[in-house]
Amino acid sequence: MFNQLFKKKEKAFNFNDMFNTYYQQGKDYFHKNDFEYAVHYLDQAYALTLSLEDLDVSEEKIENCSQMLLQLEKEETLIMKTIENIKEMAEHLTYDQRSLWNLLTLCRLEVIFKEVSHISECKLFTRVPDLIDLLYQIITGEKEYDESDETDFLDKLYELSDSQTFYNPHTTFTFSFLEKPIQLLDFIGGDVLTSLELFIDQETNYTEINDFSNDFVVSALGILKSYYLRTQNHNINEISQIQNELTRIKNDYELIKNIPDEETFILKMNTYRQMNIFE
Repeated sequence: MFNQLFKKKEKAFNFNDMFNTYYQQGKDYFHKNDFEYAVHYLDQAYALTLSLEDLDVSEEKIENCSQMLLQLEKEETLIMKTIENIKEMAEHLTYDQRSLWNLLTLCRLEVIFKEVSHISECKLFTRVPDLIDLLYQIITGEKEYDESDETDFLDKLYELSDSQTFYNPHTTFTFSFLEKPIQLLDFIGGDVLTSLELFIDQETNYTEINDFSNDFVVSALGILKSYYLRTQNHNINEISQIQNELTRIKNDYELIKNIPDEETFILKMNTYRQMNIFE
């Protein structure tokens, strides 16, 4: 669809054209009531306006994009519906249980982050395995948080989330069994970097439970949603990888709600840390 726009890597990438293309695609899908695709393209278009300071695009289009996204929040799209379900379930959990729910999702993304870390600008993700261990120790009270433990990880995460590297669709990684590569841009579908920042912040700084966010729980689902919307034409709700992830989210909740023993929980963590959500 965008072959002409993205044909040559060697030229400086035109993010203005990218915004206009995604904006128009999202607008067209919006008016067709195809809300999954509308959210997909409008989210990516609007994200560009928030992160790239030298973007030169119409203020009217930016405002229209924002307004359409606000309206789309009222529709039962996959991510919005799942977030609402998670919020309802989280009301029955304690602070630590909510934290462990986020942590299980991070465990499922370890294989993804390890592969992403081979991109030169994304080497910070080599630290995800240690981050998982640290967060588990903080949540369970085995260790007091020390700022030196995370050093500049959050700073680098902020920097990446506002970088051209993140938004360039040529920034990709893959696995041998996939027909098409994963774009780092697919992370927008689950707001992965922002929700990871918030997850870490909640564990390293006091947060009122009423302000606690479990949005990170949909991160893996969001990546899958963006990838399959971009690469195939089937109903995403019928894709097995997406159905499997929805089942894992629910099963994780049931596990945590029933307060598993440490051995059971660590076994679940270790299983997730070796899995690939795309398989």
